[in-house]
Amino acid sequence: MKIHPVAAWAALAFASLGVLLGGAELMVVAIALPSIVADFGGWADLARVSWIVNAYLLAYVVAMPLAGRGADLWGAMRLYVVALLLFVIGSLGAGLARMAGPEDGLTWLIAARVVQGFGGGALVPLSMALASHLFTGRARSTALGSRARRRTSAWPSARHTARGCC
Repeated sequence: MKIHPVAAWAALAFASLGVLLGGAELMVVAIALPSIVADFGGWADLARVSWIVNAYLLAYVVAMPLAGRGADLWGAMRLYVVALLLFVIGSLGAGLARMAGPEDGLTWLIAARVVQGFGGGALVPLSMALASHLFTGRARSTALGSRARRRTSAWPSARHTARGCC
């Protein structure tokens, strides 16, 4: 695919924002989890409440290899848009789950988190596939490297903390 370099970098930046949203979603829910659980009846049913996080993670991981293969078959750009739409639809469903009441709302929230997870998990390999399709030669290496750098930007602080450095 031949595209102007500025347009290619803009497309990669857009793809990176989608991946950022997918990753940030897990942190946002982890921080808000006590409030979310209180809205759905408390911690009495911990086995069900844990699926608020687990459903997203499971779908996120399952979607990754499927999205990579799907990109080979149907194109990374098309599937990226579908994955972003799935993530948005799942987010909307999760936001509206409270309207269904405590019991049904929790079920609705967990189902919405599965949809969100499929979309968010697919965004990661699809953004990498987009980077490899949009660029050639040294520009491809730079694009893939910049994607990896943004993806792992929090790792050095975690490494220093693990060694007792900071």
